[in-house]
Amino acid sequence: MTKQDQIIQEVAKRHGIAFSKGKLIFNNIGATISSIIEASPRDEEGYIIHETMHVISLVHFGKFIPSKRRVVQINKMRKNKKDGKL
Repeated sequence: MTKQDQIIQEVAKRHGIAFSKGKLIFNNIGATISSIIEASPRDEEGYIIHETMHVISLVHFGKFIPSKRRVVQINKMRKNKKDGKL
C-alpha cells in the first residue's frame, strides 16, 4: 500500500466512509483541479501563464492556490519534452 493510500485510508476511517469511496473522492478532486489547470490561458508557445491562473475553490475542502514555482517547473518540463531533452 502506498503512502497516498495510507493517508486516504486514515481519512476515510476518521470520517466513517469506505476506502473505495475515499479513493474516488480523492481522484475526483484531482481530476477537477487538473481540468481547471488545463483550461488555463497559455502563451503563443503553449505554456501556462501563471498570472492568469485562478485560485480553485473546492467545496468542503478549501482552496487550491497555484504555486508560481511549480508552474515555472511544469513549463520547463514541457519545453524539455518538446525539445527532446527528456
